[in-house]
Amino acid sequence: ELGIDGLEYSGSDFLPEYVEVARTRFPGIEFSSADIFQEHREFDYVVMSGIFHQPGGVKRSLWNRYVRATIRDAYQIARVGIGFNILSDAVDYRSPDLHYESVDCLLRYVVQTVSRHVVVDMSTPLFEATFLVFRKQAIQTRFPDAEFVRYL
Repeated sequence: ELGIDGLEYSGSDFLPEYVEVARTRFPGIEFSSADIFQEHREFDYVVMSGIFHQPGGVKRSLWNRYVRATIRDAYQIARVGIGFNILSDAVDYRSPDLHYESVDCLLRYVVQTVSRHVVVDMSTPLFEATFLVFRKQAIQTRFPDAEFVRYL
């Protein structure tokens, strides 16, 4: 059993091998090997898990731009919000093959350029930070009282 009744799930990955694994694990769910930003579709939520961890030899400055552009583009096609994770740079060990981000710097970027309605969770033991970024309308639905609406 996956998720909540009444919701439609779909998944996408650049690597066809990962798509095949997902189809095997979750039959009945639509999976594609495509770039969701080129499909001209909208989603309620866009969830990106682990996609920023391994830059594959790309220079840090270029990878930082990719991370930020992807976050911004995902938010543009999400009606409610997005979720993504990064490896925090506050770690006790570093691998040269992985990309580490300053949670403070990325949070500042998200608040200033995407949405100020953000939750950051660093409670996992993996030195990851999970960001949940919501549209104003999603927050307004959760806090409809006039006292809160004036702050949106």
